[in-house]
Amino acid sequence: MTYRSKALIPKIKEHIMAISATATATKTQTKTAAKTASINVRVTKEVKEQAEELFASFGITLSDAINMFLHKSLMVEGLPFDLKQPKYNKETIAAFKEAEDILSGKIPAKRYNSVSEMMDDVFKED
Repeated sequence: MTYRSKALIPKIKEHIMAISATATATKTQTKTAAKTASINVRVTKEVKEQAEELFASFGITLSDAINMFLHKSLMVEGLPFDLKQPKYNKETIAAFKEAEDILSGKIPAKRYNSVSEMMDDVFKED
């Protein structure tokens, strides 16, 4: 399991708990209604196994979780969660690391004779 996967587990659990109130009703509705359609979804083996393990910890199957997702999407008329980029991307994290290295003396800071020289360096195309 990767760091990113581990970091997502609390968020996934939070979303599952948020819709767990509808789980009983959803399960009851789906048991009484004839299931006439199926969905095929392609995911990596690792993602499938991690999701099955996660949902099993809540006592539901992957199929139950997908049904809950679809029902909740219909209830809110959209995705049942906010789509957001990670707080910091790879480039920002690398810039933070470089700044820490400069402050700690691991790498020397660049020095300039003028502001225009610095600006030229900052905006030059690599």
